[in-house]
Amino acid sequence: SNMYDQSMYQIRELIIHHAKVNLYGKHLLEIGGSTPNEILFDQLGLSQYTNIESPDYIDSQGGKTYSEKHLEHTKRRTIFCNAEDIDNQIQQESVDHIFSVACFEHIYDLPKAIKCFFECLKTRGTLYSYFAPIYSQISEGDHGVIASHHLLDEKPIGLHLMTHSDQRKKLISKGFKNQDEIQNFLGNVNFNRIPNRLKYEDYERILTESPFWVIDLIRIEALNAYKLYSNAIDEVRSSNISINNIMTIGFRTLLLKK
Repeated sequence: SNMYDQSMYQIRELIIHHAKVNLYGKHLLEIGGSTPNEILFDQLGLSQYTNIESPDYIDSQGGKTYSEKHLEHTKRRTIFCNAEDIDNQIQQESVDHIFSVACFEHIYDLPKAIKCFFECLKTRGTLYSYFAPIYSQISEGDHGVIASHHLLDEKPIGLHLMTHSDQRKKLISKGFKNQDEIQNFLGNVNFNRIPNRLKYEDYERILTESPFWVIDLIRIEALNAYKLYSNAIDEVRSSNISINNIMTIGFRTLLLKK
């Protein structure tokens, strides 16, 4: 059901993008995903569609690509590269609009990638992105890097936001004794490349200080997170003074190349 859910919200966001800018007859570039031909060409009437998929992310998913489940098409092209390298693959000012869902949290050097997207777009082109969860979000933000373990009866929510020494103390308090086991567990929490380590404030700064004009920057919030996770949040706050906004789950943003 996960793939189905994912494609459903991906299509929902594509329809929102279309409603805002009209994709009919345009060349659309999708970052980090793949959309079925019948939606792209029969329903939206795109003139051309290019999507990029990251080899790093494909490796982490066991070699599976998103595009392999969609048929080849004369108006469709897939490029395998990281988002930061897209300017070597796509001609400058050749794309009308860029669309991305649930991808920005995986891009290692997001400011660089956004500059590359800007270069690819024609003037008046837009970048639409919907992404979640964000690393600083308390419950979902770890994006799966907190592994399950026989010593943990439940996921230690917020562990990814504590200082490294407090993370270690918490595991020891849960009964971890083997140093290698602690290192491996925390290595996955702190250095796994699947999510980047950007927090809410980083995204806000990167998006607003990019070369784009910001048309929409809508935050998706878990406003009552404190009621659900007050102990975990208190623990994080007392551990790590640099943690600020832990309520934002994601963003829906529309940026314009003026």
